Amino acid sequence: MGILDNFKDKSNEMLFDKFQPFQRLQKQDFTFQPTRYEIWRGGEVVSKGKTNSIINARIVSVEKEEKIEVSFNDINLNFDLANKNIYDEFVTANDRLQLITIPNETNSENVGIEIFKITIGATRNVKNFNSDEPYCCNLFMKNGRIAKVTFSYSSPEKLIEFYSEPLEEENENLDLNDLEFVFHSSDHLRYEYGRHVSGPHGGAPRAIKVEPNVNSNKGYTVTMLNTDGGEAVVQMAPKQMKIIEHVNDKIVLRGYGYDDMGSSFDDYGLSILYKNNDIEKCILHMHDRNIDIEYLKSDAQEYRSEYSKEDGIEIIKEFLNTFISQPRHIKFNLADKTDKLNNIGNDYYESGDFNKAILYYNKALDIYPINDDALKNLIVCYKKTAEYDKIHEAQEKLDFLKKLGL
Repeated sequence: MGILDNFKDKSNEMLFDKFQPFQRLQKQDFTFQPTRYEIWRGGEVVSKGKTNSIINARIVSVEKEEKIEVSFNDINLNFDLANKNIYDEFVTANDRLQLITIPNETNSENVGIEIFKITIGATRNVKNFNSDEPYCCNLFMKNGRIAKVTFSYSSPEKLIEFYSEPLEEENENLDLNDLEFVFHSSDHLRYEYGRHVSGPHGGAPRAIKVEPNVNSNKGYTVTMLNTDGGEAVVQMAPKQMKIIEHVNDKIVLRGYGYDDMGSSFDDYGLSILYKNNDIEKCILHMHDRNIDIEYLKSDAQEYRSEYSKEDGIEIIKEFLNTFISQPRHIKFNLADKTDKLNNIGNDYYESGDFNKAILYYNKALDIYPINDDALKNLIVCYKKTAEYDKIHEAQEKLDFLKKLGL
């Protein structure tokens, strides 16, 4: 028997399970593994693609009230769907179950919200929705199992639909003869249930090796190496994987089969992201633990300098959003590392090696973008090297920090 079977209307069997509408339900955890998505605006599909990220829901306590937190993390959809969303109530509609947050006062007028106010009632007094925050999560069921999950938005109005469908046979056997490389990473970020929990670490060199399957099976072997100190030490034992998705700038691999100890390779996956035909980053997925580790390119400090002024300020904003919630010991650790890198830059500056000084000031900013000393030092160095366009860029960031009172 599927969840909430007691609410089904057995007299009308159609595509999705039917329910008695407007019933409040007991909150419960669930997971859903979609394979593709569509984004709708104005009655038209404006974007679509594949995904292998899991939608997770769990009961949480917010100010001593029981809520449902829905988490999801796909780097291609982070702009459209927040990593975590909190819903107040769990209710039924005719052909779906709904997680809802319905405020009396909000920042946008929306027919869906008004209908909920009439049928269910407001679930809280005030809530202003950001563009990536849906007010409703819909669960469509087939024979008691989740078959589709959608998110409804009010600001602006849009709909994101996630489907769970078998991959086409041709995609199951995708292969690329030239997929063989070693990707060197200077640092990494760790995400759990879509939430950034650690990194960057101020330098944590790793290497991701992808090669044709060493066991002569189809697909590839993926190995993770720790290259700190110049030696390559296996950090993650080789995993057997095959390609499940290949689009213009992204290849996704998923483990299959079992190792000699009977452990499933299916718990692991790897996303390879490209920029101008070069590998930009690799993301290791540990699906059974809802962990993603994003490995950054070794020359990250070089391409970061190509960002526009707006990109630089956005980096500061994103850093602060994460930094504020970090434990105190992590904050102190980042501050200590950025100071050490800044001081190395100062040593190079005193010796007259301005290019090396610039390199280390940028390294300090890579891990701690609000280091105003490093920004001030960069401006001085750029004057020495006559890089006047970069002076303006660094000054804009410094001015932005001053406006924030930092």
